Amino acid sequence: MLNNQPINLEGTPGSLDIFRFANAQAAKGFSSKLPKLETPCEFYKKNKFRRFTYKNLGKGKFRLAVLTQEGKEHFAVQRNFNLCYIKLVRNFYGHY
Repeated sequence: MLNNQPINLEGTPGSLDIFRFANAQAAKGFSSKLPKLETPCEFYKKNKFRRFTYKNLGKGKFRLAVLTQEGKEHFAVQRNFNLCYIKLVRNFYGHY
């Protein structure tokens, strides 16, 4: 038999513990530093790419692409070089 009584979140200090925990975790997530992104040159040398290309597509769009030794291409298209590079690195390392 199921108990279908509503949960009262007011008045009991123990009932708010989950909210305090969630708030602390959220604050911790915003205060933690992201790992430093390697420069495009370091990224190229570290992964031994065959080719690293950059193209201005017009209308504020840029395309960055890398070709691995195995012949697989990874690319990203964004509105500026910095965002494009971040997306390319994430695509390459599989963060998406």
